[in-house]
Amino acid sequence: GSRSELTVTLESAAFDAFLVVLDESGSRVGEDDDSHGNLNATLSLTLDAGTYRIVANSGTTAMETGAYQLTMSNTGLDTSSRLVNISTRGIARCGDGVMIGGLVVIAGNMPKRGLIRGVGPSLEAFGVAGTLPDPQLTLFTGASVTASNNNCADHPRAGEIPAAFYPSHTLEACIVANLEPGAHAAILQGSEEAGVGLIELYELDTGQRLINLSTRGPVGTGDAVLIGGLVISGPAPRTVVIRAIGPSLAAHGVAGVLENPQLAVYQGPNLIHSNTDWGSATDAGLLPDHLIPMHPAEAALTLTPTPRSSPAKVGTTGIALVEVYEP
Repeated sequence: GSRSELTVTLESAAFDAFLVVLDESGSRVGEDDDSHGNLNATLSLTLDAGTYRIVANSGTTAMETGAYQLTMSNTGLDTSSRLVNISTRGIARCGDGVMIGGLVVIAGNMPKRGLIRGVGPSLEAFGVAGTLPDPQLTLFTGASVTASNNNCADHPRAGEIPAAFYPSHTLEACIVANLEPGAHAAILQGSEEAGVGLIELYELDTGQRLINLSTRGPVGTGDAVLIGGLVISGPAPRTVVIRAIGPSLAAHGVAGVLENPQLAVYQGPNLIHSNTDWGSATDAGLLPDHLIPMHPAEAALTLTPTPRSSPAKVGTTGIALVEVYEP
């Protein structure tokens, strides 16, 4: 049978909503207490064909009662190729030197569950020198802080992280969040010292799509280059636009911008495309109008990589922004 994406929301002004989904044998396949805001609950699950039971309950020992609203959406699983992960490695400092990971969830009416990680000490195992010793993450929606974390074990939703994605060092940070449609930003910085860090975003559901992922941070040489990695999952290649922005950041009050970003895209160890000035790229005519960089010295490439990981490196020195779009 087919698989489907089920999203269930339980809302009540009378009691602390606690939502449980059971399979045919009565085993729990998912549960949630407060992740829909206030005391409301929501779950997004990818389920095999079969019979399931949804239990609307109270999360308190007093077993409160009252009126509630239960909503569900059940759609066929999206099997098209899509962006499922992006990561950026670079120097994390203070002030304009923090690493800022931006993400945009496609417009819709349901939140998307995602995992954001701030990695530092474990990069030493890969030969990276001068790593960020104690990464800290802060998640913003607009100007409002919606979540923060220093050590992943202290995060209240750490239990939702798949074992393969759990940080391997106790000082590394994580945030699991239900991202409402719109723009969000995650800031990676050190608690005291600067260093080379990695900010990553993973999908934890297959509902709403990610259509734009970006990271702004300092660019240097050697281990201090800004490396943006993206993973495309699915049965076919997916067209993406990758940009390296520098000079136009000055108009937003950023000091010390990268004057002439150099963009290089790899698959494995192989360089597959590079660009310095976007207008000189052989595929410059394929750029959608709204994605053409504002400054001629900025870099951009339109690519259709096969489903796999593709790192993009931005070189020279200064503050830069590396971006990936589904056009």
